[in-house]
Amino acid sequence: MTKWAYVENNEIKGVYDRLPTSWKNISGLNTLENDVGMLSSLGWKQVSIYASYDADKYNEMGYTFSIQNGEVIGTPILKKKTALDATTVEDPLLQDIRAQRDKLLAQSDIYQLGDWQKAFDETLKLRWLLYRAALRDVPQVYLSTGVASWPEELGILIDNSISSMSSYLASLSEQSALEEPL
Repeated sequence: MTKWAYVENNEIKGVYDRLPTSWKNISGLNTLENDVGMLSSLGWKQVSIYASYDADKYNEMGYTFSIQNGEVIGTPILKKKTALDATTVEDPLLQDIRAQRDKLLAQSDIYQLGDWQKAFDETLKLRWLLYRAALRDVPQVYLSTGVASWPEELGILIDNSISSMSSYLASLSEQSALEEPL
């Protein structure tokens, strides 16, 4: 996949996986993908990736970008693979742990929205923060201890959150009733 860089005054302002659909009052910029000359005149350059490395020995961690002779060059940031990297890729239990963790995080995402957060007291906010942090740590804890240690029950937090939201909505309803003119 072609990466694109926006260059202004010989300085890279941003690197993107796709051209934007609109940019600086130009609709359909992404449709110009094959007109490299026009894009270049607007400051958009294709990124050239120069890298030759053994993917069995190195993990690609990201890229650094630079301008050389008017061309945008992407250079991969490499990290030597360790025995732990091989274990994490091939361990089916770790894959199951990550899948369960991702499912629990997805189930708890809604409670991070502003409307819910307004209804929570500081203790409940902290419990959600700690719960989600503990979920994110489960795979690493498993790798270092061999035990998947799960945080408190999601159901308990959800019940407390719904109770808190019900109280919050009731207080808003009471407040609204008091403010209505007779």
